Amino acid sequence: MALEVLPVKATRKQGNFDIYNEMKKIIRENGIAIMEEDILVISSKYISNSQGRMLNHSSIKGLLLHRLIIFWHQMLVLTNQIRRIN
Repeated sequence: MALEVLPVKATRKQGNFDIYNEMKKIIRENGIAIMEEDILVISSKYISNSQGRMLNHSSIKGLLLHRLIIFWHQMLVLTNQIRRIN
């Protein structure tokens, strides 16, 4: 038994969408026949996108900055507590 990998092209979609119907459409558009015992691999990024769980870069930068500020504040508090003990 040989392994054959068939890549398919999909258009980028925004927001929530029905992954099952979209996969049926993509398979049909790419002219691929899914047979019994075939394995269909879908990237986690595509699944996340279908569920509307993608973040834009600007929100990630803000989140990282926010976490850095919290970490910095915690270090200052910890440093002050250590100074009081000594």
